[in-house]
Amino acid sequence: KEAAYLQALRALELAREGGDLAQSGEILRRALEVFGDRAAIQLEAGQYHLGRGQARDAQGALLKAQALDPENPMVLVELARASSALEEYDTAVVSLRKLVQLEPGNADAQWTLAEIYGEKLGMTGRGVAAYREFERQFPADSRAGEVGTRVQALEAADAALPPMEP
Repeated sequence: KEAAYLQALRALELAREGGDLAQSGEILRRALEVFGDRAAIQLEAGQYHLGRGQARDAQGALLKAQALDPENPMVLVELARASSALEEYDTAVVSLRKLVQLEPGNADAQWTLAEIYGEKLGMTGRGVAAYREFERQFPADSRAGEVGTRVQALEAADAALPPMEP
C-alpha cells in the first residue's frame, strides 16, 4: 500500500508538471478514493482546487490536511491562501500565526499576517505590531521600507474612526 501511495504522489506531481488539468483531476480523484486519509493527498487536492479558482473546495481539502498534519507548513500556507480568497480572515490568521511559530524566518507569513490584521480585519494595534516585528526580523527585505508608510496609514485610518461610546 505504501508503494502505491508513493506512486500516486509521483503521478500527481508528473501530471501537475505536465500542465494537464484533466489528467491531474482524474489522478487526484483516484488518489482521494484510496488515500483520502493522508495529509499529502488532501494538500494536493487543495492546491488543485486553488489552481482552478475553487477556493471553497480548496479550503475543505486543506482543513482535512491540517487535521491530519497540523504542523505542516505547506498546508498552513495554502490554507491561509484559500481562506483569504474566501475572505475568511480569521481562519487565515490562525494558519499564519501557527506558520510564524513553526517558521520564524518566514518573511512572507509575517508580512501577510500584518496585512490581514491591519488592512482586512482593521485591527490596528495588531497590524502595527506585526509590521514592526517584520521590520525588526527582516530589515534587508525590500518590503521593510514600506513598513513606515503602512503603519502611518493604519494609524491615520484608526484616528479617523469616531470614538467608541462607553
